[in-house]
Amino acid sequence: MSQVLKVASLDSAHARMGSVVDARVARRNKTGLLSKEDQELGTGLAVTWLGTSSSCPMHGRNVSCTLVRMPEAMYIVDCGEGSQRQIKTAGLDVALTESIFITHLHGDHCFGLASMLLDIDEAKARAIAEVGPNATMCGVASADAAEPPARPLTHVYGPVGTSDLLRVSLMLTGQYARMKGQVVMVELVTSEEEAHPPQATSDSMATRLQKMPSLWSPPKPKSYGKQGYVADREIYWELPCAHAFVRAAQLQHRLQAWGYVFVEKNPAMAPAQRRKAVILGDAIDSAPIAPHSAGADLLSHDFMKLRL
Repeated sequence: MSQVLKVASLDSAHARMGSVVDARVARRNKTGLLSKEDQELGTGLAVTWLGTSSSCPMHGRNVSCTLVRMPEAMYIVDCGEGSQRQIKTAGLDVALTESIFITHLHGDHCFGLASMLLDIDEAKARAIAEVGPNATMCGVASADAAEPPARPLTHVYGPVGTSDLLRVSLMLTGQYARMKGQVVMVELVTSEEEAHPPQATSDSMATRLQKMPSLWSPPKPKSYGKQGYVADREIYWELPCAHAFVRAAQLQHRLQAWGYVFVEKNPAMAPAQRRKAVILGDAIDSAPIAPHSAGADLLSHDFMKLRL
């Protein structure tokens, strides 16, 4: 595995489990940072777990956050509280963040989104100030030789309601004034008829949900007990990213949930085949994303202890 895809973790429990896959998993130096070897992208593609705890953080385990790292960009899947600190502890540069992907809107997967975006925004501003004119920052070049490059956009992908969560978090705390760069928010719907180009909206989340009948259909199967949400097994979305091919498909959970498939655009180990990493969140059934995950080099899947 170490020659195909590098894996590392700041989560002590996950590190013990992962060590059977790669002997280099989760080595940290005395300051708590990831080892220099794990910070580097020896294979050009790395997956780093910053948290795998369920519901609330534990000693040695933070709530959900996973990084997919490439030489040109970093992708963040889920932002539970404390993810901001975990990235700093790992010694990684958030200025490289191109996109954030939220699997579902349970707090341990999304309550750190606003603070993470503020950190990313400030990091990109500092990076631009450091590189100066005639430079390229995260793939964005300066249009004027006398000016530094424009601050790159940060994209956020997530279920319906993610934009409301972010808007309320920033507005009610007054932190929106600190956000100088642009954030592009894309909510994933379950019907092509409900999809539309970017547009401003003043509708509340409840109003928007009422306009999306497919969000609550088809009728729930008896085997799913009291839970009312049913994942769509047919729909998937291709998400435009600069340095990776990314596909989102649904997972079966208590509410709308998505898993994400990442495929290299420019393999660092040419002429090797493009590698694929699949990052999933909570699910009792991941069958809807299975066809898109075939041939994956790495699958990060939720595990729940069964009561037998």
